[in-house]
Amino acid sequence: MKRRNKIEELINTEEHYLRDLKLYLHVYNSEIGLQAPEGVDCNFLFCNLPEIIEISEQLLAQFKQSTDGIDFEHQLIGEPFCRV
Repeated sequence: MKRRNKIEELINTEEHYLRDLKLYLHVYNSEIGLQAPEGVDCNFLFCNLPEIIEISEQLLAQFKQSTDGIDFEHQLIGEPFCRV
């Protein structure tokens, strides 16, 4: 049961992280993002956000592929980290 909970928590955390990254990118690309405080370089701060989103999407897809329809005792949850 502990293993199952940890795997579910890992997947849920990655889903929320990805959702938040996409929200940050949306806000950054909107007019709100253009109104950054003086001295804050948003281009520098968010320059690699699209790449981070892409990696997070790949990792989440690999997590789901490694767990969907597979008994919790036989899920190889560590493999996605090696593939991404």
